[in-house]
Amino acid sequence: MVACGYYFNRSDKAGYVKDVVAAGLCALQHFYYNRFMNRRRRKESLKNQIWMKTGGVCAKCGKAVEPDKRTIDHFIPKYHGGTDDIRNLIPMCKACNRAKGSRLVSIEDCCPYLSEEYRALAIKYSGESK
Repeated sequence: MVACGYYFNRSDKAGYVKDVVAAGLCALQHFYYNRFMNRRRRKESLKNQIWMKTGGVCAKCGKAVEPDKRTIDHFIPKYHGGTDDIRNLIPMCKACNRAKGSRLVSIEDCCPYLSEEYRALAIKYSGESK
């Protein structure tokens, strides 16, 4: 039997147990990598996709934001029933995100620098989530 690159020789019982344990550890490593490392990459990819909604500037103040100061805000806060749907996620700098907090605001007040396409999606989302 072969698993995770290991060949199991059942005739050697001690070696077989050692091989099974090694294969289990290998499977655990694969699980960890696929579960957590890929999630980190997907999250980073999603963050970049959201920041492309404004071309890399804050949706509220319009300033170019350094990558380490970029945040993602919920147009409709989770506290008010918003979700992690991409239509509800808005790119903001830390200062604007902090100032908005968990208040409900209109898309015009919240995001003057959001492209028309994404503004329409956010408005549609806000109508669906009520």
